[in-house]
Amino acid sequence: MVDPGYKGYSFTLSELKYLRSGKYVCPRCGGQMEKEKYSAEVSHEVFDTSVIHANYTVTQYKYRFRCGSCGEVFELEELVPPKKHSPMVRKITRVIVIIAIIAVLMSVMIGSLL
Repeated sequence: MVDPGYKGYSFTLSELKYLRSGKYVCPRCGGQMEKEKYSAEVSHEVFDTSVIHANYTVTQYKYRFRCGSCGEVFELEELVPPKKHSPMVRKITRVIVIIAIIAVLMSVMIGSLL
């Protein structure tokens, strides 16, 4: 269980790479963005048979970015592109889809023979 006074960060690997790159360019206008750190207190309610019922607050630190040119504000999650699958995963996915299509076609053909 999380300590009731817990303070911390929660980043994906892609978000951490973006933060460390230092290249913060506005996706809207191409201007330079400044990093701003802020915190949000998140209240959690926990029900545990060994503790009865407990409420606790977690302070979570986050980053947002403000463009110096257009003034637009972006959360870190908005600026990090979604993770792409590797070429091998894409090939395996295609093979699975092809196998599924063949299985459906075979079941239709067998059903029409009966």
